[in-house]
Amino acid sequence: MSTMVRVALPNNHDRSYEILIEPGLIRQIPGILATRFPRHSCAIISDSNVAALYGNALLEEIRAVNGNPSFLYTFLHGEERKTRETKSMLEDAMFHNQHDRKTLVIALGGGVTGDLAGYLAATYMRGIPFVQIPTSLLAQVDSSVGGKTGVDVPAGKNLVGAFWQPSGVYIDTNLLETLPDREYLSGLGEIVKHALMFSPEMIHQLEHDHSRIMAREPRIMADLVAKNCAIKAGVVSADETESGLRKTLNFGHTVAHAIELASRYAVSHGVAVMAGILVEVRAAV
Repeated sequence: MSTMVRVALPNNHDRSYEILIEPGLIRQIPGILATRFPRHSCAIISDSNVAALYGNALLEEIRAVNGNPSFLYTFLHGEERKTRETKSMLEDAMFHNQHDRKTLVIALGGGVTGDLAGYLAATYMRGIPFVQIPTSLLAQVDSSVGGKTGVDVPAGKNLVGAFWQPSGVYIDTNLLETLPDREYLSGLGEIVKHALMFSPEMIHQLEHDHSRIMAREPRIMADLVAKNCAIKAGVVSADETESGLRKTLNFGHTVAHAIELASRYAVSHGVAVMAGILVEVRAAV
């Protein structure tokens, strides 16, 4: 049974959306999208690693249930690829295949893919819909929710982008099985951040269920992901464009972004966030 978390954004025109969380959900996504976007072609955007694992299979299933032309677009994996140049390459490929405003962008991957594909969707033909299918733990608990999209530039990380909310987020915790240990630990960093800020109960869960979490048990991870999404959704609903409360989610990130840049992204985001939290807490003391 799916767990559903709602991101409420009723101001002006309603841009609220749902986050569905369930082990094995990816098998249901083509049918869900065909119902929700019946006249849209699909542009799946994924990095080279995730495309090999899930991209081609998802494309085949979408083509089987959706009569409109759909394509898979890939780029080399890594934070260093989250650039204006990669975005332009993907856009040109989409124009070549004659995607128009009746196109649904599908971000299939981790935080880099979500940020890049979301920014592309925000600007392609002045804005087209997109959905998130996050495959990394960090993306499932944090970056896929909230509509912050963008690319890195020489001056810093995420300095060019847009607030562009997804039309839905579809989280299959079974996809965590293929995630490298380094990336899994990176996602745990953001979970610890949310727990420290908002949920003493979650801190207890992290301690009590440590072995099951490290074993990536799908059901317990679905529960943990849902709790983190609910935290993020509550903050985003209250402050979509980061004018107040949402700034608190940058806990640890000022130092973290410096560490990532200085290491040329050899240090993963979540690990850098944990280091940043330690530095900032010590400074606060």
